[in-house]
Amino acid sequence: MLKYQQVDIKNIVIIIATWIVLVILVNPIGDFPLNDDWAYGWSVKTLLETGNFQLSDWTATNLLSQVIWGALFCLPFGFSFTALRLSTLTLGLIGVLTTYGLLREVNTSPKISLLGALIIALNPLYFALSNSFMSDVPSFTFTFVSLYFLIRGLKRESNIEFFLGVLISFISILNRQLGLLILPTFSLAYLIKKGFKIRTFIEAITPTILGIALYISYPRWLQATDRAPILYNFQSHKLVETFSKSFLEIVAIYSKNILLISVYLGLFIFPFLILNFSIQFKNFSLRQKQISLFFSFFIVAIISVYCLAKHQRMPFVGNVIESFGLGPQTINGYSAFLNPNLTLITLISRVWQILTLVSMVGVALLFQCLFLALLQVFNQKTDLNRKWLLMLTISSIILFFLPIAGLKGFWFDRYLIIFLPFLLMLISMAITNYSKNKLTLRAASICLMMLLFYGGFTITATHDYLLWNRVRWQAVNDLMQTSQILPNQINGGFEFKGWYFGNKLEICNPKYHKSSAYTRVNWNDFTCLWGSDNYKYSLSFVPNIGYEIEKKYSFRRWLPWRKEDLYLLRKKTKI
Repeated sequence: MLKYQQVDIKNIVIIIATWIVLVILVNPIGDFPLNDDWAYGWSVKTLLETGNFQLSDWTATNLLSQVIWGALFCLPFGFSFTALRLSTLTLGLIGVLTTYGLLREVNTSPKISLLGALIIALNPLYFALSNSFMSDVPSFTFTFVSLYFLIRGLKRESNIEFFLGVLISFISILNRQLGLLILPTFSLAYLIKKGFKIRTFIEAITPTILGIALYISYPRWLQATDRAPILYNFQSHKLVETFSKSFLEIVAIYSKNILLISVYLGLFIFPFLILNFSIQFKNFSLRQKQISLFFSFFIVAIISVYCLAKHQRMPFVGNVIESFGLGPQTINGYSAFLNPNLTLITLISRVWQILTLVSMVGVALLFQCLFLALLQVFNQKTDLNRKWLLMLTISSIILFFLPIAGLKGFWFDRYLIIFLPFLLMLISMAITNYSKNKLTLRAASICLMMLLFYGGFTITATHDYLLWNRVRWQAVNDLMQTSQILPNQINGGFEFKGWYFGNKLEICNPKYHKSSAYTRVNWNDFTCLWGSDNYKYSLSFVPNIGYEIEKKYSFRRWLPWRKEDLYLLRKKTKI
């Protein structure tokens, strides 16, 4: 036992050191918002300045936990997005360490647990979001820290850890509504371990009932105190719209989304899959190997037919992972340098085609691991502890799939990070022959190459995303401070317009309160955030017709290594 404790401490130090190196390489310093976090930062700024908790009208989540957490990091030196980014990076590291802890709790070896933790840390979605004040990583961490203590509490019969798990699950709910889903899955696991008796049923269901009560009461409090934002529960309404459709339409929506989500997840956890499944595959009989290979080819064929029919390849949906970088490219012309370079365009397309194929193989292996896990669940010889852990993991995956896969056109790639620890746990428990077989050199080599590829892309793309946003905000701040230009005369991109005008819909869209047509608001109703030609100044990576270059800001991107120019443009005066 002492040996494993020493190994765990060593691995934890490796994880922390790796995270610190990653953060230093990308340089997260800069007082500027990213993606949607202008809305969340506004809530922190309002709380610090007025002592009053308010949500931006752009906010759809509960967000209370994250606002308080972010405010704590702003107390020493005042509000800044650098402080908010540091708060998320701290939670991001805790999330990676928690993933390691969860894998150890399901009896995964220290080396494989370290691999799983590094897969999370180097994931482009996870790391890029950790360098923002978006709600995805905080919700991820609150959810899995809660799960970690709940599992430990049930395994060790520890009331303190059980209480901590329930308490942190409430914190998770107060940050994002989906945080509720961890409680019913734990209730099921509790009943499987303790038995279906009246007393154990009450003990199992009580945290879920309390969580539901919190889930219901919080929005009512927002409504009663006039704090409810316009877009609050927006995607819940979209989910209700899905279930109001015909049965065949619902099946079509879920089928498409499950396929797309599975392909993403197959790519993200491919290094973990190939390493673990190679161990199990060696123990298959010849017949089992034939079935496994046939199933893999079948899955690859189905997804290939879909992609060819739709003329699609990864990335299928946007928001964070783009064809050539990370983060929403909200300034015109970011990838314009590619247009004359057909060789580079072809190369990028080929890379994504290869990654899509790798993803398909990952999906095939993932489904086989799920099948192996289900066999253990229904096998009477399976150890009780293993059985309830498997049921907890599988039911959690299903419950998180239901709302996300039910959204037609209103889900983003960043939503998928919540599945990663569950899948890593599932794969670890599905593979039962760690002690009998050593890792193959081929599988280990593929795993290492994929991990290095992920890490290289994540570091360079996150660095570039932060850098060009830093330069963008330097340009608009120079314009406002030196030339005394008002924000309403500048097209500084989505985040700039959101920060200055998007937090209250009546400011963003003056027609909102005057028209009775706005009974159900959509993202598009925030008209100030979208394109317009009425700005005197604009930012672009390429010169635009009708504008003259006021100033040029140069920087060097890493992907690819080249000098880039950001232009501050001024609209030409009509003669």
